Amino acid sequence: MKYLIIFLLSLNSANGQSFFSNSFFSDDSSFFERARKMMEQSMEEMNALSEMDFSNEAYESQWVESKDGQKFVIIPKNPQARIEVKVDSSMIRIETEIISESASSRFVSSQSVPRNLDGSKAEQRSEKGNIVIYFPYQNEKVSGSHQMDTGARTFLKPNPEDIEI
Repeated sequence: MKYLIIFLLSLNSANGQSFFSNSFFSDDSSFFERARKMMEQSMEEMNALSEMDFSNEAYESQWVESKDGQKFVIIPKNPQARIEVKVDSSMIRIETEIISESASSRFVSSQSVPRNLDGSKAEQRSEKGNIVIYFPYQNEKVSGSHQMDTGARTFLKPNPEDIEI
């Protein structure tokens, strides 16, 4: 390593320049100006990518409960988005594709059908521009009721033998 440094120093001194007269070490404001311009250009490119909507800002979704079932409502937010929904007995799969002039993005998300709903009887339709999937409650009793318990919580009392200090 020390021979390499001596060799580099000797090359520069043979040209009549010192090693530290290299433009890398100089107070060259054009170097910093070029670096600033490169940074600004990179930031502009990143801003263009952020407008591409790589996150799933194409839609919002929500569950709406009724007395005989629940609706899963998909509300489109981006008119350029193509939204495809596939439902089986246990999963809802939403595929979104957005294509613009310069790029395209694809997003896939999945959500479980709650256990108290009958996914095999799902009905999909369009309402007011939204995608609505209706799931009836299951006829047989599933562990836990579809009604939420709004009563007070009961807490287990700790067993002193289970506590270590």
